[in-house]
Amino acid sequence: MKETHLSESAKTEHHAIVSIVPPLINKEKAGAGIVAVSNDVFYAEQERTLFKWKLGDPVWTNTGLTDKSQQSYEDLSKELKLAVLGETIYVGKRDDKLFQSLDGGSSWRDVTPSLPLRFADFKEITFVGSTVYVATDEGVLSSETGVHWRVLTDSAGMRPIIDRFAVDGSTIYGVSNIGAYRLDTRNQWKKVSSEALGETVDLAVLNDKLYSAIKDHGIFHIALAEE
Repeated sequence: MKETHLSESAKTEHHAIVSIVPPLINKEKAGAGIVAVSNDVFYAEQERTLFKWKLGDPVWTNTGLTDKSQQSYEDLSKELKLAVLGETIYVGKRDDKLFQSLDGGSSWRDVTPSLPLRFADFKEITFVGSTVYVATDEGVLSSETGVHWRVLTDSAGMRPIIDRFAVDGSTIYGVSNIGAYRLDTRNQWKKVSSEALGETVDLAVLNDKLYSAIKDHGIFHIALAEE
């Protein structure tokens, strides 16, 4: 969300710019989709297939995970949701199936049957330490292993619908259409702001402030030290 400008010294340096776009399956449909990076490995979707590339590798590798669910008008507006931590990968597909890999994408397991919620849409997936958090249109799920899952609620037992996550060390924040939340030490959502400014397209924490990039409106923040 911050503009980056090259210094004059950087402009005079000459560096090789290497294309790391996944190989085209259909040259008429160029362009890579969502990208995630863990250590020195990049993951990118192209034409509903997930590829990986490690620094130094000559080519991208097909992980074997495809998202070939029947397309509909609503389906076209969805994106693959992806989170990576070392060799562990979680992918939320457009057909609302959640897949897990523990070996960097060499093999995949459908963990959807073990989820305690039924939902129609993934919103975001992220890691905090070794715990994965999965935001859906019915609430947020968390797990350490992908086998046992917990539904996260507030102190009243309600499930906030989180659209975006932001991580600050071991603390996770979330924003919904009715405000912003922090997950407390009891694994319950605590509201830190009741302001709803519109659709949040990005969320970040910096210097005890929670920054929200609001579609068509700009960037806003709240002071977390005061909450």
